[in-house]
Amino acid sequence: MMTNATVLRSQIRSLEEQLRVLYAQVQPLAASGSEGAFGLADLEGLLHGQVESTPADIDAVLYQQPLEMDGEV
Repeated sequence: MMTNATVLRSQIRSLEEQLRVLYAQVQPLAASGSEGAFGLADLEGLLHGQVESTPADIDAVLYQQPLEMDGEV
């Protein structure tokens, strides 16, 4: 029967190995720079024509009174 310490050491070794694998997978992505990263202008271009919101529409949502949470007084 394995002791708690033995089980914990085994789990730690397993997690360490998983981290090594994940780190190896991330390395090529990090080396390629910010390729695939989008900026706000990219997002605006992707969403162009999808939804039309006026500044008044946005303000109406921003300044709404928060919904009451269950259990709050």
